[in-house]
Amino acid sequence: MDKLAALFDGVFLVVFGAWAYLVAKRRRRDEVGWLFIAAVAFWLPGYIMQDALFPLLAGKLGWSEEFQALWRKPSGFLVGGLCALLADLYLTLFLKALPPSQLPADEPAAGEGAAAAPPAEEAEAAPPASAEAVAPAPATAATVGTLRVRAEGPLGYLALYWPTAIIVLMYFLPTLDVVKPHMPALGFKRVQFGPYPPYREIAMALLVGIQVWLWGRRLMPSLLCALFCAAFIPEMNWMEWQWSRGSSYYSHGYLVPFVALVLVWMLRERLAKLEPKGDMCGAGLVTLGLGLLILLAGARLRVGILQGMSFLIVLCGLVFFLYGRAISRALLFPLLFTVSMVPAPMFALDALTFPLKEFATDGTARVVNALHKAGLHPHRVTAEASEVRWELPDGTKDKLTVAEACSGLKSLIALLTFGALLAYLAKLSRRNKLILFLAGIPVALLANMWRIVTLVLVAGRWGSKVAQPDRFVHDATGLGIFVVAFILFFTFERVLQRFDTSGPATERQEAAAPAAAT
Repeated sequence: MDKLAALFDGVFLVVFGAWAYLVAKRRRRDEVGWLFIAAVAFWLPGYIMQDALFPLLAGKLGWSEEFQALWRKPSGFLVGGLCALLADLYLTLFLKALPPSQLPADEPAAGEGAAAAPPAEEAEAAPPASAEAVAPAPATAATVGTLRVRAEGPLGYLALYWPTAIIVLMYFLPTLDVVKPHMPALGFKRVQFGPYPPYREIAMALLVGIQVWLWGRRLMPSLLCALFCAAFIPEMNWMEWQWSRGSSYYSHGYLVPFVALVLVWMLRERLAKLEPKGDMCGAGLVTLGLGLLILLAGARLRVGILQGMSFLIVLCGLVFFLYGRAISRALLFPLLFTVSMVPAPMFALDALTFPLKEFATDGTARVVNALHKAGLHPHRVTAEASEVRWELPDGTKDKLTVAEACSGLKSLIALLTFGALLAYLAKLSRRNKLILFLAGIPVALLANMWRIVTLVLVAGRWGSKVAQPDRFVHDATGLGIFVVAFILFFTFERVLQRFDTSGPATERQEAAAPAAAT
């Protein structure tokens, strides 16, 4: 039942998020920001309804346990879906398009493209501006470099991307309870305390090769990509096992490959103007050889981080070798973004956990004591190791322990990944993109401290039992970390945009000023 609910969660989030993304993009608004607004509008009210309001209503109205078990999760879907629907309707019906003066340089205002277009006779006589200028593909085909995607409509894209669809299903379907009993014969049953058997990854290598061949009808890239996946079967098994562990710091790793593919898809128009060249064959072979040596060293020393990093290095070497400098430059961030799915070694994570716990505990004590002086908290607290303690009026003592999972390291890793993605998509100068990415560190620390302060405030009022794990307040604040972090991220992005003196919007306004003066 939980897996089926997770499936519906994903469907709802994809539908409402895609709706918000597409409408915001059409209105030249912040499509990434609206995507997260739609996701939060669905998830947060639904979670509150499912785990707080529904049990409260059930207790007051005397509903039976069977009725509660049947309708608790659907009530969350109904309320969350309604809130997300209202958010998307507001975006669709009432949100105005961004003024032309605030559009980035690569998005002309309505009417500008037609006004700037040369007459038909001049266009026919004019030679191509550069060797990279290529005539656009017909309306029935999308072109990505030499990858000519002959697809039109849902059925056409399904016929083209069926290998990718099968890969996604291979990884997703075995998690559903209704499918699990039928999958062991195909190698989908998890080995206890270990990775999956390799049948799935062998099939994935074949499907990846077919997918690349369907894109470009070129044999060499297809064979190399298939061999790449086959060579890294143990490493992919190891990474996927690390992601799936209950105490994993890298549970977001499942999303990283799909996000990287979406980033490549967003670059399709730019890639359509570029042709593969052999100007990086030497660098590609050197990078490929270095990655394979690191792979052998990691396998010999049994160091997972080395094998995971070799995955990224070999992938970059393949792109350098097959496609050359121009395409590699365009794909550099999607390639480097995959490093966020490689789990760091446990000794490094353990070395960071304790200092972060101490920082969170001391900071929480300072904030709560400041609130106590202001009369907003009944007790003065003290920080001892990883515990926040306070004395009750009857002389007894109570405490809240900051566990390893509450140190903030998991949210720090996830938010640095999100910060890198947001900085790449933000319309900022390179310097401010770097600042926005590095802001993930203080944002993660502040969001985690907000959570612990909230738990201490609740525990100080109603006792520490209310804030223990598996309670609503504990789980809600754990997920609320990301809501607070997203608010801080997008607020800081707006501040950077306002003071950005070299971003796309500023360059556009400066270029338009002389034209307006004349």
